[in-house]
Amino acid sequence: MKYYLAEIDDLGMFVRDVEFDEIPKIQIEQDGALVSIPDPKYQRRCTEGGFHHPRWNGQTYVEGKTIFTEVEINAQKEAAIQKARQACNARILAGFESTCLGESKHFDCEYTDQSTIQGLVITAMLGIQGHTTEACYWKASGELECYPFEYAQMIQLGTDMKNHIQTNIDQFNEERKVILDVYTV
Repeated sequence: MKYYLAEIDDLGMFVRDVEFDEIPKIQIEQDGALVSIPDPKYQRRCTEGGFHHPRWNGQTYVEGKTIFTEVEINAQKEAAIQKARQACNARILAGFESTCLGESKHFDCEYTDQSTIQGLVITAMLGIQGHTTEACYWKASGELECYPFEYAQMIQLGTDMKNHIQTNIDQFNEERKVILDVYTV
């Protein structure tokens, strides 16, 4: 029979998991005789069959075996990456701040907003080069009507949107690196 125990240091802190064929014992003197007792340096941590520690299941800590197969580790890693990707997309789609109009305003950044702003930036660039006289109209979040943007203002709005998206992608890539380090098989 195997015993899965936790080694505890003199301060009562967990050191490591250990596996024994029998429970380690120490000799103490009790009523003038030497008595063998379980070594208090080792504490029972789980039931038979593996170490048990609280673990993160993606939503809460749960009790369960921490011995995972490679397939389980890869599934957890992919789930963590997907969760980070979804959080990144949510941050991007939540919109961004821009001072392109002289004061800070919040602008929507849903997919249709992104493509519309990109098209307006192209129009503004063509206008600056003298290839069009078409006006650029857009609005900040929550506003009901579009109003004209000068070409430079539209290019600044596009730059602010690009920076917002890139900042969130960079954050996701850093989170992904951490996840890959944590879930190394």
